[in-house]
Amino acid sequence: MPRSRHTGHTVAFALAFWLPLLGGLAIGLVADRSAAGALLLLAEPLLAVLAVYVGLALALHCHWRLAGASAAGLLAGFAAMHLPPTLHPPPPLRPTWSQGLRDCAQGGDTHLQGPLRLVQWTVDPSRPLADEALADLARGADLFVLQGASSPAPGTTIADAMDGQVRFYPAGEAGLGGLTVAVRGNFLRCGSEEDAWGAPLPAREGGGARMVVNLIEVEGVGRIPLVSVQLDSPHGPADWADWPDRLDQGARQVAAAVQAIDPDRVLLVGDLGVPPSFRHLAGQLEGAGLRELALPPSWPARLWGLPALPLHRLDRLWVGRDWALGSTRPLQARGQARVPVRSVVVPEVMTAH
Repeated sequence: MPRSRHTGHTVAFALAFWLPLLGGLAIGLVADRSAAGALLLLAEPLLAVLAVYVGLALALHCHWRLAGASAAGLLAGFAAMHLPPTLHPPPPLRPTWSQGLRDCAQGGDTHLQGPLRLVQWTVDPSRPLADEALADLARGADLFVLQGASSPAPGTTIADAMDGQVRFYPAGEAGLGGLTVAVRGNFLRCGSEEDAWGAPLPAREGGGARMVVNLIEVEGVGRIPLVSVQLDSPHGPADWADWPDRLDQGARQVAAAVQAIDPDRVLLVGDLGVPPSFRHLAGQLEGAGLRELALPPSWPARLWGLPALPLHRLDRLWVGRDWALGSTRPLQARGQARVPVRSVVVPEVMTAH
């Protein structure tokens, strides 16, 4: 009987460690390729809460060894969910506008001169934006990317506070929120009549996703290819089945465009709608020569009524090898589901010792 009890404890300890570890590894490797797996990745904060609850319950019942094995397995499992992505070289798709934009991006002074102060925020168009709050966020910024506003009015407030220029790209018929880009400098036309390029991206029926490319010249910083991305998001169970494929196709198109322009100096700012644990999407962008900078989580702005407890990094920033992260922090803003994020990115040469 004691031998049987010892064997039972050994099996329980093994299961408590290996099941979370192997589960996390399976999720990390293949989850973002299926709808069910994508849901698990999005639910990661809730899984973490459940894991803490299980560990505390075992400890309170004095199952110390079992609690230790479970905690070790859960930590290893969560680490396995964040495996480095496998790089996927972008397809040789070169948009017709990319060559002229590349030549223009590499013209003039090709050296970045100083740090860039960036604010990015995704908002709900049905909720009002206070002019005072927008002006406070914009003061001192070199670049402000606002996604979701339904009219040009917030962009005007932002540009006035920055003493800069602004472009507003309306939602149109694709079901997207508007896109506002404000810069303390200029939008370059590169010999064309337009100062913006881009393309729609794969999206659900009745929805929308897009990529907008600007070449901006920021005072005291330099000439920068800016890629603003709004990826597809599901609305209801019927959209979930093909959603990971739409994300993958959209990321592939964005990666191809980045590679065709100038990946070394690109800034890619986006409401990607998914956290960094979606490693296949990350592999597409890293394959184009970009790397993600670790910004703080931006959603939700409130959790169970408590402010400033965001869990997911949905508003993200990818850069070429000429850039590095100087600093980043979330900002306070009321009345929205996400918090704005302010970052300072610096030329890589300024970080060399």
